[in-house]
Amino acid sequence: MAIIKKNKLSFKEKVKLWPVTARENLRLKITLLCVSVFFIFLDQLSKILVVHFIPEGGSGFGKIYEGFFSVCHVRNRAIAFSIGRNLPDHFKFLLFVVLTVIAMAGLVLYYFVGRDLKKYNYYAFMFIFGGIGNILDRIFRFSNGVVDWLDFKWFNLTQFDNVFLLKLLSFKRWPTFNFADSCVVVGACILIVGMIVEDVMKRKAKKLSK
Repeated sequence: MAIIKKNKLSFKEKVKLWPVTARENLRLKITLLCVSVFFIFLDQLSKILVVHFIPEGGSGFGKIYEGFFSVCHVRNRAIAFSIGRNLPDHFKFLLFVVLTVIAMAGLVLYYFVGRDLKKYNYYAFMFIFGGIGNILDRIFRFSNGVVDWLDFKWFNLTQFDNVFLLKLLSFKRWPTFNFADSCVVVGACILIVGMIVEDVMKRKAKKLSK
């Protein structure tokens, strides 16, 4: 009885046999990984430069456009808007490091293991590598806090001081942030908008099919 030996295909050969959409998804995921690494590098480089050249609490390049924007050096030992700054250090480590690492790992796993990558989803990678950028700060600069350096003038509408949500308009300057924070906010917004648009399109398609 003859034994038929099956030739083992290499990974590249297997990829060639995949449907076009599967190959496109793989290329997109690899591209996103490379872009993520590049942006994490830019985020960390910007923070290293700020820490090296600007003393904490100082401003390095003065005011630009009549005080609209400045580069400074601020440490955030909590999360957005200083939420949780008075928590004990062990709670901060659990909430700001451990749980965030688990959440980021789950998102990365979802995107790289998932079979399909929707058109709007790759923007959510901004959310992932932005989160990773700040996680690195929390791990390696935990006692000193995350480095924030982008400082912008805000509305300063004091009449909204006691109005919930509109209180954000009463800031004289927007809370200082960094490049990673920008990626998190933009990525999360695009992801949410994409999900809403997709849901609306599905509902319209169902109505038309009836």
